Amino acid sequence: MPGLDSLTWHDVESWARQLVAPVALLMVTITAISLRLLPQSARRTARNILLSLGCFALVVVSPAGVSALEQSMTIFAAADTHEPVDAIVVLGRGRRLNPSRVATVAELWRTGRSPKIFVSGAGDAPLIVESLQAAGIPAEALAGEECSTTTEENAWFSRAALFPQGIKRVLLVTDGPHLWRSQMTYESVGFSVITHSSPLTEQLSRKRRLSLMTRETLALVAYGLKGRLGDRANLDIPSSVQNRLAKRRCWVGA
Repeated sequence: MPGLDSLTWHDVESWARQLVAPVALLMVTITAISLRLLPQSARRTARNILLSLGCFALVVVSPAGVSALEQSMTIFAAADTHEPVDAIVVLGRGRRLNPSRVATVAELWRTGRSPKIFVSGAGDAPLIVESLQAAGIPAEALAGEECSTTTEENAWFSRAALFPQGIKRVLLVTDGPHLWRSQMTYESVGFSVITHSSPLTEQLSRKRRLSLMTRETLALVAYGLKGRLGDRANLDIPSSVQNRLAKRRCWVGA
């Protein structure tokens, strides 16, 4: 079983397919038996409750419901105050979501939020840096690392790169569902964070959006249980990160 932070679309959808059918069958059976056993006077109330729950489920899986759920996942993140920051930090999240990040970060840079952009994420950082250069961002404004494979590692590799430069106040850019967990993880290692969400691509299906939000909910719980959201600013950079920095070429750009 993969770690919660490394869950993929396939993992979530596979588990959902395995769970939904038996759970749905069990619920239908329990409902049928309950309605049969309930006194006649209580059946109308029970039917109304079940109907309400059914309508709620339909709303959640509807386009408007998915959008509302997506927005609700950003409520607790530190909203963008439009203040200048030391650096704009953008987290890679796979090729399908990178174009939205590039457009968002390029616009933030053009409005003068920070002269520096730092990109974090294995496989994504070089591509995002290249795309930002193609969008007109000068090479000297761009840097990043391509060794981190989890949000936890994003934070530690970013700290290894940025703290020596005196960069601690950052504008963190990622998609809405990922925003709160990313903020808390970066804050836990010592960054001062405000956030700015990049929209999920319209090409992402409703099913994939729900899977993404499910993954984030599970990962948020896992990070809390593992102590990754508490204050760790006084801790040294983990040896696993230091070893990769010593053995691999992690840095991208300036």
